[in-house]
Amino acid sequence: MVGGAGSPNRPAADVGGDLMAYARAALRAVEPVEDPDATVLELRSRIDKMQGARLAEKRLPTHPEIAELLPDGARFAGSSYQVHGSMSLLQAMLAGPSLAGAWRAVVGMPNFGIEAAATAGIDLDRIILVPNPGKRWWPALSTLELTTTSASLRRVETG
Repeated sequence: MVGGAGSPNRPAADVGGDLMAYARAALRAVEPVEDPDATVLELRSRIDKMQGARLAEKRLPTHPEIAELLPDGARFAGSSYQVHGSMSLLQAMLAGPSLAGAWRAVVGMPNFGIEAAATAGIDLDRIILVPNPGKRWWPALSTLELTTTSASLRRVETG
């Protein structure tokens, strides 16, 4: 393996020297691997252990009535979804994780409809409402994204 500066395995290079000669010398200093396929598999295994679960593998609980509308029948952590013109659909999307005990946040929706949310299955003890964040919608949303399973936003342009 090629070492860092001052390493006995690192070839000496003068400032005005040939870069290709340096690269060739560095490649000659690398020890050959007995079984490259096994080495690659071992490295992948190490990386997987360090990374843990990938976002695409983190399915969020999804209300059965909307599962068929979503790719692979579920919402995924780290994904964004847009809902236009249907508070019922938004509330159904919030209900699945809420029924599983997850915290939800709703920002910038003063007409969210708490009674309709409860009817849709949203646990009102686990929802944070910020009806009118004004110009501070971004700090409100970013804070809630870090502390809840997901946050829903309707950004209203302010003068």
